[in-house]
Parts: sequence; structure tokens; C-alpha cells
Amino acid sequence: MQQTGGDGIARRDSVPAGQQDAIAQAMARSWFYSFTMPDGQATPTYLQDQSIHTTRRDMLDAVLDDHLPGDRTALTCVDLACHEGFFALHLAHTGFGKVLGIDIRPENIAGAKLIRAAQAAVNAEFVCRDVLGSDASHLGQFDVVLMLGLLYHLENPVGALRIARSLTRRICLIETVIGPNLTGTVDWGSRTHTKPISGAFCVVDEAADVREGNREANVSAISLVPSLDALLFVMQAVGFSHVAVASPPQDGHEQLASGQRALVLGLVD
Repeated sequence: MQQTGGDGIARRDSVPAGQQDAIAQAMARSWFYSFTMPDGQATPTYLQDQSIHTTRRDMLDAVLDDHLPGDRTALTCVDLACHEGFFALHLAHTGFGKVLGIDIRPENIAGAKLIRAAQAAVNAEFVCRDVLGSDASHLGQFDVVLMLGLLYHLENPVGALRIARSLTRRICLIETVIGPNLTGTVDWGSRTHTKPISGAFCVVDEAADVREGNREANVSAISLVPSLDALLFVMQAVGFSHVAVASPPQDGHEQLASGQRALVLGLVD
């Protein structure tokens, strides 16, 4: 007999042996995310405050409920820098026909595959690849593209947004830290020839995180963090037909609630 919980994860009175082994392995280690096992247990985590993840998930659900209501079995999704697969697996459990998670770190993909086996998420696939450093055209397009918690860890965020747009058939969701903005003009060849400033990127040094092997950091030392104006401008410039900032829940994570982070959606007509 099979039962399904409110999170979409299948619960069985008799879990197959292979899945039982995956559950035991998942419960024996610590994770960045809190994953729910078929028996209702939550995996141990090394990030005690999970509200950043749950707020992102709730905002993601609200946006998709607005723009992609109803049956999703024909829809596809790709999660860029999926880490341990929390959001990719969540969408797999909410009915997407195919979900692909991509991450540059082998240890993250190994973890995502273990949780996939523990949750029996047969419609999710995970691959280890630097999709932002190579031609992504072979992947095709997806109804939903996720880039959550990645953009502010990149030295080429504009290039990453171009790739995200090329992968997007319908909607792309970008969640990022937001840097300070800059307005006005800049001299463009002479003091009488100026250009308006459309936003700003601030430079952040992640060298220490790279040396320490921080799995939640950049893989190189230089990161460019966009202001909100810069992010909206660039998303429109790379080809999204409409961009908007999603509203955070009132009880959501303090950075999202205060505007220090934002979830921005880009739509394709």
C-alpha cells in the first residue's frame, strides 16, 4: 500500500530494501537542507536556521501556482547549481514530469542522488557539470529554470543570465543577494558625453571561502553582486519579455523580507 504526504513524498507501509538503505545513509550524515524521509523523519542539518530555504520554497510555489496552475506532468524544469537537490526534488514531488538538477561539485550531486533514492523521486535526474562555463544549447529548453542562491557567487553574472535565458521556455526564477545601487551618469569619453547608470555590481572577495572548500561559495575568488536595478535591467537586456520581483511572505526569512535578497522572475512570451 502506498500513501502520499502533503509534501508529495511517497510513504509506503513496506519500503523496498534499496530505498531503506538510502534512507539509512541519508539519516547518518548532516545536510545543508532538511529533507523529509518517507517515514516523516527530517535529515540532520548543519544549517540550524532553515528559514532561507523554506521561504524560497514558499515563494517558488506561489509564483508557479500563479503562472503554471493545474497539471504539470508535461512540464520540465532545470535547477542550475542545484546543490543537494532540495528545490529540484521539491518540484519533482509537486508534479513536474521531468526535473534536471545540475551542479559543478561532485559531492553535491552525490548527495542529491542519495536523497532522490531515499525519496523514490523517479522523475528527477542529477548531473555534475559546469553548465555556466560551457555551451548549454545541447540541454534544450525547459518550462522552468531555477537559479536560486547562485548569481551572487559568480564573476560573470551577465553571462550566467544569458545562459539562463537560452534555457528558458516559459519562466525563470533568480534568487540572489542584492547589492547597493548606483544612479546618475558616467563620463563616456568626455565630461560632455555621458551615459546613464542602469544599476551597479559590487565586487566581493570569496578567496577565503574557496581555500576552505566552502560548498556554498563561489568556485573562484571574485564575485559580482547585482543591485536590484542592475538585475532587472540585465534580465530585460538578455531577452526576458517581462521581469518582476516576487513578494516575500510577511513571516519569511529576514533578508528576503528586508530586500537584502530578492526572488525575480523572468517571463518568456
